[in-house]
Amino acid sequence: MSRYLKKEVKALRENLMTCFRERPISNKFFTNLILSIAWLHFLADQEGKTKNPNERRRIIHEFKRRKDALEKGIQYVYEQTDRETTESA
Repeated sequence: MSRYLKKEVKALRENLMTCFRERPISNKFFTNLILSIAWLHFLADQEGKTKNPNERRRIIHEFKRRKDALEKGIQYVYEQTDRETTESA
């Protein structure tokens, strides 16, 4: 399962970097997104190291919740910049 989580983190990191390149973003939101991806990296590493199945399930559940939150954050950045563009036009 660890490889699966690491692939998801890699894909999310690439999406996040694309988002940063394409859209202006506030420092506060930038910090939150960077810390979120760092935490996902940590969880993926922990999941690969643990032998306890209950702990592994807990880590995977937390990973999925935080992954969903990060995806929503990235989507929010795109929506906010699109909204600001249409309002200024």
